[in-house]
Amino acid sequence: MRKQQNVKESDNLALLNILAFLSFVVVTTEFSMVGFLPEISLQLGISVADAGWFVTWFALGAALVGPYLTLMVKVFDTKHYFMFTTSAFILANVVIILLPRYEVIVVARFIQGGFLPVILSIIAMTAVDTSGDNRQHWAISRVNLGLVFATVLGIPLSAFIAVEYHWQLTFWLLSILGLFALVGIVLYVPAVPPKKNIANENNRPLLLQPLFLLHLLLSMLLFTAMFTVYTYISSFMLTVTTFSNTAIGWLLIVFGGAGVLGNWLVGRFTFKQNLQPTIYLTLLFCTVILLLTLIGSYWKILAIIILVFWGAVHMAAFVITQVRIIQIAKEHKAFALSLNMAICNLGISIGAMAGGWVSSHYAVDNIGFVAAGFATFTVLTAIFMQKTMKKYQPYSSIIK
Repeated sequence: MRKQQNVKESDNLALLNILAFLSFVVVTTEFSMVGFLPEISLQLGISVADAGWFVTWFALGAALVGPYLTLMVKVFDTKHYFMFTTSAFILANVVIILLPRYEVIVVARFIQGGFLPVILSIIAMTAVDTSGDNRQHWAISRVNLGLVFATVLGIPLSAFIAVEYHWQLTFWLLSILGLFALVGIVLYVPAVPPKKNIANENNRPLLLQPLFLLHLLLSMLLFTAMFTVYTYISSFMLTVTTFSNTAIGWLLIVFGGAGVLGNWLVGRFTFKQNLQPTIYLTLLFCTVILLLTLIGSYWKILAIIILVFWGAVHMAAFVITQVRIIQIAKEHKAFALSLNMAICNLGISIGAMAGGWVSSHYAVDNIGFVAAGFATFTVLTAIFMQKTMKKYQPYSSIIK
């Protein structure tokens, strides 16, 4: 009996590692272009601003198309749909390599963006379903390591390869890694047949729940606050802490390493009230950003310590946001995760635009105050939800 249990746990761990690896590939694909926009713009003969739309169109695909494609999870066998979406994502990379024209890349990136919420929501859903109710945080944090290592290793290495060799080589490597992940899906992901009563399982009740809509608003506000400053972290650190460019490169690695720690720590806890972690993390984020903005230039050692806390909170927020949505919409997990991911992408876009506007009209060090303002509004929204959620059913029995 114990031997069978050990085998089952070993297979589950292997599955979670494969899911984390796939997460690493797709997230690196999404953000890798940020590191080599000058190189790709030079080859295509376009401006860096025009090349920036490759990132924008990816995010728009995730926000506009992702939720609808995720609805198809209930129509098809989950494993087969998982294989199809992952294959299409990889194929889009190959198209970008073979047909490196502006219009082709825009279409390919938009398609990839549409499949991203499907892939990541199935990853989260599979991790939770195969790990049990008491290990949801742990399972999500485990697969979330893909996001962590994409930030720590994937994106910096992609930029290095693109600059030192060629940007298309980055996409070749990502395609090859994607194929390895696809083999893992074939071998380890369990088959889940489509539900026969799909016609009776629409998601409209979820969308009519005020509390669920407030949770989506909370996700958007949190990610807006986070990415108002994170999008410009290099410029922010250079201005506020006055570290050299070389030192900031190492500090970004420290930031990512702290994210690994934050991801691991939040995975150790199970929260009965899923709004509490959001409140605590957002308050900590607000404190960290304000401290870094106000005193970062005076004590560099303290600035490094604050940066460690920032990195830990940044990655922990990803786990908390996913678990919060899973707990609020149990029977609509795939759709809810995809919709939440789309909303988070909207928050990322708003945060990036807000940070960019403040940087160009005032100064980059002021984005810390703007991010803290968004964070404060996020906390107030969460507190309001705590005060009022008992009025709404059926979810008042889920979140207490």
